[in-house]
Amino acid sequence: MSRLILTALLFLTTLPAAVPGLAGVFGDGDPDNGPEDDRRSISVGGYPPPAADWYRGTGTLVCDGAVRGSASLLDVSALAPDLAGVVLATAAHVLYDLEQGRPWSECRFAFMGLAELPGFSAPLIRSHQLLGGFRPAAMPSDPQQGSGDWAFFWLGPDWEPPPPWFGFPPGRLPGGALTDSRHESLGLVAWDQTKGEVSVIHACQGVNSIATDIGGGAWSGQLLDDCDSDPGASGGGVIVHDGARSHLFAIRGGAHWDPELWPQTQFPDGPPPGTAWSPNSFTNYARALDDSILNTLARWLNSLPR
Repeated sequence: MSRLILTALLFLTTLPAAVPGLAGVFGDGDPDNGPEDDRRSISVGGYPPPAADWYRGTGTLVCDGAVRGSASLLDVSALAPDLAGVVLATAAHVLYDLEQGRPWSECRFAFMGLAELPGFSAPLIRSHQLLGGFRPAAMPSDPQQGSGDWAFFWLGPDWEPPPPWFGFPPGRLPGGALTDSRHESLGLVAWDQTKGEVSVIHACQGVNSIATDIGGGAWSGQLLDDCDSDPGASGGGVIVHDGARSHLFAIRGGAHWDPELWPQTQFPDGPPPGTAWSPNSFTNYARALDDSILNTLARWLNSLPR
């Protein structure tokens, strides 16, 4: 997201806004003890199963020569049992140069972010894409931008990443809505721009956005969470483990913050790392997979050539 766009947003409206592409690293709000970034990169690892295995279900999108965001591999066997190859889930805004308001010229998927290794990447196929209603020219303050910020790609019948790899089945939180602040099975797998590697975080806090928080409940399926993220995490997978399997629950979009507390002139990239998470003033957000998206996904998968 360009600073020009953010400037226009924050001076034209005092309302908190969904800012795609930017996201936060949270702490306890004490600047003296530094940011508490709980992400663990692929070269370090350290989380116990199942989070330790999540690296093998993710990758990056490299567009016009740079990492623009993240993507999750999907297990679509329940929706399209006879479809061969790999299906990806990501955020639609990752596919655009938001400063120019146009798509990147060329994008590739890199399994586990390892684009330099032979056989680890494949091109995205424009004829095999399903995009939400995200509009790159619209103002980020448009509440429906977050609702449509999703995309799926089929990479064709012949390419698969080197084993071992797996896909996350799309799913929902056990029991339905997320109402508790702390959810031990909630996490994120995505690119960590700071370390230059895919990373995992789990045991995040999260709530469904309602009318009285900073997200305003502006669209269905808006998850507010504190899974540490930076710009390369856009499109990454918010994962829930239900005791048997890990499911893709939502797609990382960006961040909300209160511009009166953190004015753009002083905080052009949002609140500083280590700021305390609050659904009322500063939070990351993601687009949960609801019935509307899943039904659209199922129809699209079954329309693809076999």
